[in-house]
Amino acid sequence: MNELSHHPHHHRTTVDATLYQAIILDHSKHPRNFGRLEASTVQAQEVNRLCGDSLTVFARLEGERVTEVQFIGSACAVATASASLMTTLVRGKSRQEIASLAEEFEQFLRTDCQASQRLEELRAFEGVRHYAVRIKCALLPWKALQKSLVAPPTVLP
Repeated sequence: MNELSHHPHHHRTTVDATLYQAIILDHSKHPRNFGRLEASTVQAQEVNRLCGDSLTVFARLEGERVTEVQFIGSACAVATASASLMTTLVRGKSRQEIASLAEEFEQFLRTDCQASQRLEELRAFEGVRHYAVRIKCALLPWKALQKSLVAPPTVLP
């Protein structure tokens, strides 16, 4: 046994990494809220030109709150898992709350800051921080959602 295995933080880090990998794998293989939201009031697409990932996010706004959100597209496991988790976290939140959450998630990915409880399962993307190209993947659905929320809403018939 090496010294590291006796270190009190070693076990926790290994357990966290395994749990985080499982969360990303689960959400990429079984994405939540995947599909076209027929009654959406806003939508936007984002494309990662480096790898070809493409996601379109659909949302239904009632006032300032997102009441439903879904996505479609073809993307890597990181982008798909991020989109899946995003859709579960933003439902019921206001545009302002979503903008704040997206900003916090981006700061978490781009710096060594600790994640707040508000990020919930998005903390699973901690390993992505070390790969700049993967950060773009994790942020892709968030960029699409942000774009859709600044666009004028569609009037439903």
